[in-house]
Amino acid sequence: MAVCTYCDHEMLSGASCTVKVLHRAGVALLLERATRRCGDCGVDRGGLHHLGCDLQRCPECRGQLFGCGCVFDEDEPDDDLLDDDELSAS
Repeated sequence: MAVCTYCDHEMLSGASCTVKVLHRAGVALLLERATRRCGDCGVDRGGLHHLGCDLQRCPECRGQLFGCGCVFDEDEPDDDLLDDDELSAS
């Protein structure tokens, strides 16, 4: 069983991811919808691939999102989640 860490849906069930956009410098960039049932994350045609899916395209460079190297606002560490040692090391 593989569960999407972003939407908590079971991947391979056909359920669409709930993440619709990624942000870069505060600008919302729409994620691409699946054109057919995805062989990697299992989302049905018209649904949103789960982030981490090998077939999800980057909304910025159009390459493979999983390894394209583009940085989005969502990638930044949340200061509230860092412990005191991590904050003092920054």
